[in-house]
Amino acid sequence: MTTTTHHPWQKRCAVALAAIILGLAIVCAMTSVRWVGGTFPGFVILANRVIAAVSLPHWSIAPRQDVYHHQIVAVNGQPVTTTADVYTTVATLPPGTPLTYSLVKGEHHTEVSLPSQVFTVRDYSLLFLAYLFTGLSIALTGIAVWFLQPTNAASRALCVAGFTTGVFGITGADLYGPHWFFRLHIAAEALFPAAYVHLALVFPTDRLRRFRSVCISIPYIIAAALVVAYQLFLYHPTTYSFIYSLCMVYVGVAGAALLGSVLWDYWTTTS
Repeated sequence: MTTTTHHPWQKRCAVALAAIILGLAIVCAMTSVRWVGGTFPGFVILANRVIAAVSLPHWSIAPRQDVYHHQIVAVNGQPVTTTADVYTTVATLPPGTPLTYSLVKGEHHTEVSLPSQVFTVRDYSLLFLAYLFTGLSIALTGIAVWFLQPTNAASRALCVAGFTTGVFGITGADLYGPHWFFRLHIAAEALFPAAYVHLALVFPTDRLRRFRSVCISIPYIIAAALVVAYQLFLYHPTTYSFIYSLCMVYVGVAGAALLGSVLWDYWTTTS
């Protein structure tokens, strides 16, 4: 039987990572559950007043996905300066009331009228509960694998990928209010694709021999540049949307790299 030797710091680190993830999930669950039963616009808004690119089929915004990533500047002709202003205005009116939103994206100005809705338990389950469950599951899986095989290159990469993906998923439950972890969420959004590129380099087989540190560092350097740009331009909607698009491209590249790695090793090795 093969035994795994743990250094004390590895155990402490694994426990600390798990505690962070669990604590983050508990906080986001407690804040997000407050949405249930409340009146909301029929869409969700980021802290920078940008309409988030997420919807459920029965939401008011569903037929108007062309207004995703537009910033709200006024509701019923009254200027708004914060996301809280929008939510408060909507909450003071009965559900089903049509509201007119003045929107801007770059030089493009438009208006859209949408009825408000009640945020139901079903909405919570399909949106926030999905974020919380998926993020928690992925994060704890990555941490557990690393705990069991701490010296394995693939398990280290999976831990990083699981943790960053978990943070991204869990903080999604906070993303539309109260926005406590908005900056943490976007940092994870830029970082988790790098972790999957890292995983693609060492899983299913470790293909790194020469220039190992350089090869592993490059995807994280790209992610770090995206993180810095995100943090600097978070409240500049047009630039924010552009950086978001770059991150989504990075996610696609990372996914293709990991899938390609698995398929290549499936056909060319006995792994």
